[in-house]
Amino acid sequence: MAITLDGTSGITTPAIASTGSSTFTGSLALPSGGLTVGTDQLAVDSSGRVTMPYQPHARATRNTGFIAGNTVIVFNYADENSAGMYNTSTGRFTAPVTGRYLFAHGMFSENGYPAWVAWRVNGVNIATTYTNATDYNSVAGSIVLSMSAADYADLYVNGSPYRVYGGDRIQCWATFTFLG
Repeated sequence: MAITLDGTSGITTPAIASTGSSTFTGSLALPSGGLTVGTDQLAVDSSGRVTMPYQPHARATRNTGFIAGNTVIVFNYADENSAGMYNTSTGRFTAPVTGRYLFAHGMFSENGYPAWVAWRVNGVNIATTYTNATDYNSVAGSIVLSMSAADYADLYVNGSPYRVYGGDRIQCWATFTFLG
């Protein structure tokens, strides 16, 4: 099947070889609001590269003080936040659709304290990163999680005496990206 975007309208079906294969050249784009109106929601170019500019994604950062144990890490900036998925008041990323999400974070332990950070989904610990060092040591990681629409995820300082340094936006961040 081919969709023609050369001034003619309609869907055509080319002859398919007996092997069942067909070749597509050029680009394929699926715009919002139909084939002629709006912006591209998904595009596949002739090399097979797929772009989805409206893919749900958030990047959050923090620039205030330390975060003590038994506390959700609330990033006070949402540098990127499609569809308002990240809440800078609660520290929660809420999944807009069911699927797999890539979560990543990077931060440091507070000077003089170890750090133990947990990714949680709906308040349940799923994975943790830890450092026993007490001199601004890196605490970073990533994970792919399956979530249902309206599930939420957050980062949590997992107990006492753990602390995370949150005073620098380039040193305390998290990203949340829908994979499909």
